[in-house]
Order: sequence, then C-alpha cells, then structure tokens
Amino acid sequence: MSSTSKGSFWKIRKSWWILFTFTIIFNWVAFFIIGSKVKHKKWKMYGALYSIPFILLMVIEGRYESNDWQYDIVGFSMLGGWIASMIHAFRIRKEYLFRLEAIELRQPYEDYKLRGQIQSEYGVKFNQAPIEQPLQQPIPQSSYGEQPKPVLQQVPTQPLHSVPPAQIREFAPAKTEQLTSDPIDLNKASDLELAGLPGVGPILAKKAIMERDRIGGFRSLEDFSQLLGLKPHIVEKIRPLVAVGPAEAPPQKWSGRMVDF
Repeated sequence: MSSTSKGSFWKIRKSWWILFTFTIIFNWVAFFIIGSKVKHKKWKMYGALYSIPFILLMVIEGRYESNDWQYDIVGFSMLGGWIASMIHAFRIRKEYLFRLEAIELRQPYEDYKLRGQIQSEYGVKFNQAPIEQPLQQPIPQSSYGEQPKPVLQQVPTQPLHSVPPAQIREFAPAKTEQLTSDPIDLNKASDLELAGLPGVGPILAKKAIMERDRIGGFRSLEDFSQLLGLKPHIVEKIRPLVAVGPAEAPPQKWSGRMVDF
C-alpha cells in the first residue's frame, strides 16, 4: 500500500486500471489509462510496447493456420508481455497514486486560472466567489527565536494646528534635525566634527587638521579629498554636508640666524 494522505478506499478506487493487466489481450490498455490521467508519456510508451503482440495477432489473424509457427511466436510474446505488464503495473502503482493526488490538489488552482482567463477574455465577472488557491500553505513558525511583532505608533488624527509642538516633534522623523543642520566648514571644523563625516574617521580627521595647518586651509572639497586620498563615491556623500570657507594664509617660515640685540 502507498503512503499517500488519502484513505484506503480512495487508493483502491483509483487502482481499478490494474484489472486490465489480468487480461492477456488488453493488458496494455492499463498503461494508456494511467499515462493519460497523470500526463506521463513514459507510461504511454510502455502501453504501446505491450500492445505489439496484440497488433501482431490482429495482423496474422485469418492468414495462417493455428498450428503455424507464426502463431507460436505471437502466443509466447503475448504470454511474456502479459506477465511483465502485471509486475510492472504493481511496481508503478505507488508512483501513480502520488502523481494522481498531486493533480487533484492542483485542479482547483487550474480552475481558478481558467476562470480568470475567461473573465478577462469576455470582460465579465462570474457571480461565484473565486476559488482560493490551494497551493499556498501556511509557513510553520518555530517556537524558538520568534521575533516579536513590531508595535506601530499611531499618528494623531486631530488637526495639525491643535496638536502641541512637543507632540509634533515626537512624531517627526529622526533624521530631520540632521538634514536641516548647517554644513561643516572644512577650514574651521574640529577633528571630532571631521571624524563624523562619511568615510573619514578619527585618523584621517587628524591628518586633515595637520594638512590644514600646514597649507593654511583648504581651497575646495576636491583639495580636501585629494590630500586625504578619498574615493569619488565618498566625496559625493560628503559634498552636501560640508562647506569650504576662506582659507588663511600659510604660516611664513623664517630662515637664517636670529640676532638678539
């Protein structure tokens, strides 16, 4: 017996085709039946193979005497094919029941698609409620590591002019303050402010301060990025966050000996 989810009565009722294999002449019909029901071409080919002795019998019927050797060959071939078809049928019965059960489970879904095609083709809508798709099974959730469902914060429904300013700030996006802040001046920013820029960090920030003191200030963002060796996509991220103020004159280097009078 097969291990499908159907009951024993369903399995027996769907196995009536095996009775054809008990007939020595029409044993091949069973394979054409199951091949057509589950749309399996391989079983139809076996049906055609088992039908060859029957075809040969129809061809030689009336042309030869019953004691001729042609009848002996056809008789032995029919006997061998009959025994082989019976064994073959019982071996594939389990696979046939599985395939048949899958087709029956998919049939409502196929009807649902066919209804939709007909409705779109004729521009009508059936009164009957659409069939729910049977292939969508609920996904089992493990009892370990379940993530709690996020609690959505409700937005006040009263008019905006009646909401207190503090409550408006509570529902405002967190990034508003960052977007509306003033850009950082590269020639006046501290190392902490420069370290907060995308792709800079504390090490490059200290290097930027040293280079700024050495050359007296940055002339442009490209000057800043070239001295630090920043990549082009990092520069594009920094561009809306910074500004370049007037640069100071570089400190003068005095050479020679100092004379104290």
